[in-house]
Amino acid sequence: MRRQNPTKYGCVTVPYWDWAEDTYICKAKGGCATFHEESNILQTFGGPGNKDCMTHRGSENKIVPTTEKSTALECAGKTTFGR
Repeated sequence: MRRQNPTKYGCVTVPYWDWAEDTYICKAKGGCATFHEESNILQTFGGPGNKDCMTHRGSENKIVPTTEKSTALECAGKTTFGR
């Protein structure tokens, strides 16, 4: 896309996260329960999220189902984005 139209897309920045860097940090620490413990970028983007506030991957419905847990987390009925 950028190569085909460099004028239009010349200022497009594609974010990049070197996930392997976080594995080295965790290994040096003796282990991490999650990458979010040591990853500044994952913490900045909100952390690991909550499975009770997600829709099924591949589902056409992008609305979080209403369950006891999703209602308590205040995410029931909200729209999610993804594939």
